[in-house]
Amino acid sequence: VPIGVEEHRARVARAQALMREKGVDALYLDTSANLAYFTGLKLKATERLHGAVIPVDGPVAYLSPAFEEPKTRSMLRFGDDIRVWEEHEDPTALVAETIARLGHPSGTVAVDPATPFFTFDGLRRAGNRYDFVNGNAITDACRSVKSDAEIALLTKANAVTLEVHKAAARILREGISTTEVEAFVVAAHKQLGATPTGGGLVL
Repeated sequence: VPIGVEEHRARVARAQALMREKGVDALYLDTSANLAYFTGLKLKATERLHGAVIPVDGPVAYLSPAFEEPKTRSMLRFGDDIRVWEEHEDPTALVAETIARLGHPSGTVAVDPATPFFTFDGLRRAGNRYDFVNGNAITDACRSVKSDAEIALLTKANAVTLEVHKAAARILREGISTTEVEAFVVAAHKQLGATPTGGGLVL
């Protein structure tokens, strides 16, 4: 069973509780596994800034290029606050402006550890009124404790992968190419209901 909206909301609430403990006013999430973990929003990383801001109190604000706003809105699991930036604008300035408009004109901002340096460098320049800290104390603390739903998904994924390994071993023959094995592994995962991101390491 996929992770539901209520669990995503609970993850945000847990992050906000940790932020209060640590004196953090906002958490910036870049296009990363952390964004998907907290919001359910799964996007491919590009040179254009997408992301979200979790304030210490209140709802999540999402960030998107203006021309992608309709697509981003259609993908939201919860919330409807999307702040957009135009192509001629500095998107990191939008991040700082969003945090300020959420009630924190200054303070401490935790930054997703998966944020590219060019984005972080922009944040430092656009938001020099903030103290930036590594967000891993919040993201890692949340993600390292698994819920029953997560454990069930991990258990199922492990069982599927084990079956695929057994099947892959049965097709091996002298002279088989690594690309053929990789294609088989991907197809076998799909046949068993998984969504593989690649064929794994085939040597």
